[in-house]
Amino acid sequence: MASKFGIAGGIPERRVRPLWDAIDSRQFKNALKLSTALLSKYVPQFFIRSQKIVKGLKALCYDSSSIS
Repeated sequence: MASKFGIAGGIPERRVRPLWDAIDSRQFKNALKLSTALLSKYVPQFFIRSQKIVKGLKALCYDSSSIS
């Protein structure tokens, strides 16, 4: 049986998949909104690895788009 925590450590795949899809389809504003929601609602303070992954994806969105 496949692990449902495969993509981002402690975050379930169903929470991260829309973020990856938004980045792949170059919808960076939507990806920023999704990453902010993940950081504020789902990722607790003790999941440092998960926070780093989501913050890295958020930085990728800022870098790929021209939003400052």
